[in-house]
Amino acid sequence: FYKRSSKVITNSSKCSKDLENIINFKVQTIFSPSYLVNKKNKKNKKNKQKVFLAVSRLAKEKNIFFLIDAINLIREKNFILKIIGDGDQKQKLISYVNKLNLEKKIKFLNFKSNTDKYFSESDLFINTSFFEGFPNSVVESLSNNVPVLCSKSHGGIHDIIKNNTYGNLFDIDKPQNLSLLILSYFKNEKFFLKKMKKAKKNLKKFSINECIIHYENVLSKL
Repeated sequence: FYKRSSKVITNSSKCSKDLENIINFKVQTIFSPSYLVNKKNKKNKKNKQKVFLAVSRLAKEKNIFFLIDAINLIREKNFILKIIGDGDQKQKLISYVNKLNLEKKIKFLNFKSNTDKYFSESDLFINTSFFEGFPNSVVESLSNNVPVLCSKSHGGIHDIIKNNTYGNLFDIDKPQNLSLLILSYFKNEKFFLKKMKKAKKNLKKFSINECIIHYENVLSKL
């Protein structure tokens, strides 16, 4: 059915390339409209405790057990991790956190339709997925002036982070890769903030207006 289509579109460069190799048909990339320009600057926090944030469906492909294991390795540091989302693994994840006695370090919050408040309170965003079509939450994090640490998942993360230019990528073969990266953040926060600020120039292509322009262009040629 792909070859009978007038146009095939995916939401990331890698997905387009992978699909082209499968169907032997030209695939166009139009990114997800996840960048909102009118974000306010983060307020300076008086509390020295760092706040880490993960916004994710609590399902196997999101690899949250890996995140918990990485946090367990650096539990002595002064931070709290907030995980926003629901899913079929939620109760197992909560039980695992309790088993590791990490209740004071990791807090589970339910799904939130508006996460701006939580981004504004956060210092670092973490994504540990095995794969993503296009991780909108990573763009939202950078839009809210929060540095990001992301797994080298298949999909749109490479369009957003651009080979560690606008954030930091890690391999998911072992939790130490993430825990060491977090420790690096504690040692040199300015380095991570600098990447986040550079990302602003790259975010425009993920805006609603850009998405509309590309789809209008496609439809006008059909």
